[in-house]
Amino acid sequence: MQLVESICPQCGMIHKAERQVDFFGCCQTVVQSVVTDQKKTVRIESSATPKNPPQPKPDTTNQPGSVLYRIIRDTFSVKPKSGCGCYKLRDEMDALGVEGCQAEFGLLVDRLKENAKAYRWLESFGAALNAVRNGALSWLDPFRPWESILKHAIETSIELKAVTDAGKEIDKTSEGNR
Repeated sequence: MQLVESICPQCGMIHKAERQVDFFGCCQTVVQSVVTDQKKTVRIESSATPKNPPQPKPDTTNQPGSVLYRIIRDTFSVKPKSGCGCYKLRDEMDALGVEGCQAEFGLLVDRLKENAKAYRWLESFGAALNAVRNGALSWLDPFRPWESILKHAIETSIELKAVTDAGKEIDKTSEGNR
């Protein structure tokens, strides 16, 4: 039997199947999988090979998107899933900057909610417990979690920029005194 290669739009992986399948779903961890397509079962070969997998950008900036990414990763202990849109949202928020994120606040909250749909309820519950363990209760509003997470990321970005700018001023002053 000849296998047909298909590229998953979610994870960017090439999967070999008995016939062309349009959508595999989120499948980076495929070991031995079965996909139902048009009421027919298609066996997928156990090995998936990457074809230009997305490369995560190092979170070295203090822009709102990178701060949000670190909050979600470190405070909530949530790792990005294939197809969740986390990296794309991070990059878009970094490009918008603080003022742009404040102007697009409602849209960004909607995007966070949409991205969260990639996670099961049990993962969301675990994230909430991790947030409590990691001290997020001082800023996390349980009735408006997405809004408070985004607000905290923007405020933290502003604070980090102020600290960075102050550090640069101190450096300039000490260079001038030499």
